[in-house]
Amino acid sequence: SLHFIRSTKSASKARRDLINHEIQNMKKLLPIHLNDQQRLSYLHAMSVSCVFIRKSVRLPGSRCSSPRLSVPNESVLPALPGFLLSFLKDGKLLCVSENIQEYLGYSMVDVLQNDSFFQLLDSGDQERVRGILEHFEPPLDSFSFVCQLRSARGHRIQNGTSSVSVVLKGRMQNGVCVCLCSPTADRVTDAMENTNCFHTQHSADMRITLAQYR
Repeated sequence: SLHFIRSTKSASKARRDLINHEIQNMKKLLPIHLNDQQRLSYLHAMSVSCVFIRKSVRLPGSRCSSPRLSVPNESVLPALPGFLLSFLKDGKLLCVSENIQEYLGYSMVDVLQNDSFFQLLDSGDQERVRGILEHFEPPLDSFSFVCQLRSARGHRIQNGTSSVSVVLKGRMQNGVCVCLCSPTADRVTDAMENTNCFHTQHSADMRITLAQYR
């Protein structure tokens, strides 16, 4: 009997060691920075791996099915008034642009650990947005609505608020949503006042008609 108990404990440890070894291999295969790989817990490593597999399956052969977990052509993101986000109709994340950190304080990997877009929403908006997406049917393929997204702790302390008001504007096709998340006008104004950004207005030929002194 004692030998049987010891054998069972030994077998359980061997299984745990094998699982841990495989999860370590999964972390090394993730297309993210080495520092991000090392700080992932086993559970979060599995969540991020699921996002990568889901994106490869749902977006086969497209430019978004590249080995990276973020969106392609990241170099154009500074020209956009927000960050890019892609998720399924049920909220399962597919990819997110790395510049999300500028707006919410979370890194790309922090967001993907949650696995679901709805977990990024403020609790008061989760059911409302879920209802919008669930009742979204063809032939309509574009959407636009305002919602509150939760921000990271450091971002909350700096800005004095636990959430950021954004406009989600994008398209849904075959249950896949791709959208641009832009801060609402009040957040843009606040950001301009608290940074070295400046504001300009242009005519249709791009000539400057108004520019702030700075």
